[in-house]
Amino acid sequence: MIDLPGSPVGIALGGSYANLPVSGCDSLQTRSSLAAFHVGVRAPVAVRDGLWFVFRGGVHVGGGIGHSSVASRQACAEQGLAESGLQFGARLQGDSGSAGRISYSTLGWTGGLIDFGPDLDASVYLRLPGRGEHVGLGFFFRHDQLFTDIKPDQYHFKSDLETSTGLATTELNFFDPRVSMARTQLGFRATLMF
Repeated sequence: MIDLPGSPVGIALGGSYANLPVSGCDSLQTRSSLAAFHVGVRAPVAVRDGLWFVFRGGVHVGGGIGHSSVASRQACAEQGLAESGLQFGARLQGDSGSAGRISYSTLGWTGGLIDFGPDLDASVYLRLPGRGEHVGLGFFFRHDQLFTDIKPDQYHFKSDLETSTGLATTELNFFDPRVSMARTQLGFRATLMF
């Protein structure tokens, strides 16, 4: 926390670790470990003596890597195609305008990614009687946009249109936002502040 002179508002800095579900397998959700750096604005409002409402809003940026190896991802992809087809993957729109789904294993993704997104927190803090510690309960929201390190190339995929007999085509670049994954977390969080 960096206090701004003459202002109750401060700059909040921090770090986080998250273990998020990702579409590393065609038929199952896999997991990715993410480390991120957070920066934002923290604004406390005194309700009464010992009771505070605190709002924090900011952004985070970081990176991650999936747990499974390339071989296990490929085995999972082959199993999914053999059993029930493609269930998890990226939605794409081809050059002709037709849309469809393509697997991340086809895109050459091996688990590396860049993470970027906003995070918000609104909490109420109560100072413990006769002590310096505060306990807090609040609502938090965090959005992670995961940009995957796919292989840049021209890709062909099956269109969703039942009348389509050919393959849709599009060209993708390294960390292309069109094949990024969005993950959102929200809920309640309890905090003990010393």
